[in-house]
Amino acid sequence: MVSGNSYKLRVEGMDCAACALKIENAIQRLPGVTDIEVSFTTGTLVQLRERAGERRSPHLRKDQGP
Repeated sequence: MVSGNSYKLRVEGMDCAACALKIENAIQRLPGVTDIEVSFTTGTLVQLRERAGERRSPHLRKDQGP
């Protein structure tokens, strides 16, 4: 899913697949999020940016991720 319109963040503190699902469901509700994928096994979150503004969700901290 990673393309020019997406970014990948590292997520720490997930203990199980249920944690990943909870994070994924919560972020999908944020304005501007068109698609999200959270992986417990790799500890990553990949978010597809909204085409209209190509901007990161303002609810995610800029210092999160690699």
